[in-house]
Amino acid sequence: MAEANRFKLQALVTAEERLAVCNATELLARGLTMVAKVPWTLEYAFPSAIARLDQSPGSSIVITSLIEEVERIDDEAWPDSEARLRLKYQTLCNDPGRSVYICTLLRHVPSDLSSAPARMTRIRRLNLLALNLSRELGVLVADVDRDLADIGARNLQTDYRLQGPYAAQAAGKSLAMTMLLVGLDDLVPFEMQEAARHLVKTFKPPQLPVSKHKPDIIGNFGYRVTAGGFSQIVMK
Repeated sequence: MAEANRFKLQALVTAEERLAVCNATELLARGLTMVAKVPWTLEYAFPSAIARLDQSPGSSIVITSLIEEVERIDDEAWPDSEARLRLKYQTLCNDPGRSVYICTLLRHVPSDLSSAPARMTRIRRLNLLALNLSRELGVLVADVDRDLADIGARNLQTDYRLQGPYAAQAAGKSLAMTMLLVGLDDLVPFEMQEAARHLVKTFKPPQLPVSKHKPDIIGNFGYRVTAGGFSQIVMK
């Protein structure tokens, strides 16, 4: 069992996602501390492989990424990737005391990126696999795609790789909100999770200032505004 008011996250993620994990940890610690009125200490580590995960007995949290899998479009056929990933998550879920999270991918690929259509197809397959693994193995899904799409890749100045000045804080909030919803019951009392979730929800991640978001002009009669994956035409 974890020490009171303290636990550690381990994350098998890309370099860009490490900052998101740090932000999630900070939000969790802040929310739990405010609710409990005593300090909560949350630590994080970034092991390089499954074999290097801390195997200490007791409850543990492991966060995983799919970003590097997008880059395998030319190296590995999808059936082979799917089989390999299933084996990976079966291994991760062998420890009954371990809560394993898998982060979905923001479904945005810049059009000027090589093999953009193939990358988008692979992202969709990976996101669907995450949902299937959740049903089959009990993997916990942090739906970063849904939460960041509500804000909009353009407003966050990012894509599926989560690069840029804003993505890490938005992804960190998404991850923190998911963890306070599911996966922490052995570490944090339920009532405290609920109260901390309401606090974390009020955090507003920064995004592209509205003044820099230029609408698309439509003739002489209106313009199109796009945000959060939705578009609307505003008439003059």
